[in-house]
Amino acid sequence: MSIKTLKDRFPLENFSGKPENPVKQNFWATILAATMLMIMEEEANIEIRDARKDKK
Repeated sequence: MSIKTLKDRFPLENFSGKPENPVKQNFWATILAATMLMIMEEEANIEIRDARKDKK
């Protein structure tokens, strides 16, 4: 996932805290969510591709 896509999907500028620790927690939670989304997207794409192959 590109940085542009990450910034578009997850507004990294909108952290909920000012101290360093909450900002780091928000950052890593965003990275985790983006990674999980990428994995689910890829799995869905594989299932769709396989379903299309079966129809041919």
